[in-house]
Amino acid sequence: MTIILYNPKSRLGNNKKLLSKIENMIRKQGHAVVLKNVLTIGDADGFLEQFKPTDRFVIVGGDGTLHQLVNSINIHQVSQDVAMVQAGTGNDFLRSIKSKDKIISVKQSLLDLPHVVFHEKKQYFINGVGIGLDGYVGHIVDESRLKKSKLGFFKATLKGLSSYQPMAMTLQMQDQTIEIKKTWFVAVMHSVYFGGGMKIAPNASRSSKTLEVVVVKDCPKWLLFIIFPTIYLGWHKLFKSYVQFYQTNEINIVTSKKTYAQFDGEVTSLMNHIHIKR
Repeated sequence: MTIILYNPKSRLGNNKKLLSKIENMIRKQGHAVVLKNVLTIGDADGFLEQFKPTDRFVIVGGDGTLHQLVNSINIHQVSQDVAMVQAGTGNDFLRSIKSKDKIISVKQSLLDLPHVVFHEKKQYFINGVGIGLDGYVGHIVDESRLKKSKLGFFKATLKGLSSYQPMAMTLQMQDQTIEIKKTWFVAVMHSVYFGGGMKIAPNASRSSKTLEVVVVKDCPKWLLFIIFPTIYLGWHKLFKSYVQFYQTNEINIVTSKKTYAQFDGEVTSLMNHIHIKR
């Protein structure tokens, strides 16, 4: 049996055709299919007990769907295979795996995830954590009528760049403490991509025991408008005076005032302190 896990909010619920297509494709392979809305999974242990080890879960969704699942179900307790079909907005997780298969096995990539602690809560993340401008842009999208599409994020980015004010941040990483007076944003990455294909951390790797920290700082606003599009190709690393990279397995970030953060594109409430560990 194949259990299709879907998120009706993925792509604003506009994945019904794809969901039907995947269901029909699996049925033609001779498998029975059960559809399950991930937003209705309450008791995770009770949910998993319904199925046999030989069954398979197929996630139809994007990064937000997967982020929610890894934080509601202990993947180490899942004896079944876990696969995924691209059906989200950003799809940065599957982009980093680089498979041409329509249904991609992802369980192995979910067994050793980093986590972030904020407001005394712990969350695992699959791609990365950002605090500052990128969190603010996500907040603009969530609070506006902009669709969660590349065009919507582009419009929100322009609006965010125009109104966001950089702030002081303190980064504590193992044996070093870095104080930055004018920080646009800090991204702590387990993978290469964020924001729907932006190659923010070119040297990040899921198999690495460290995270890649990307700091954008001290940059005049007009130049930031030029730097931002280069992130899609990873060329922002050429702006060495304003973009810096670090590797660490643990980092503590404190901001001078409360700001927004995003975990795999999911925007949090205002905060001024997060702790991240590989």
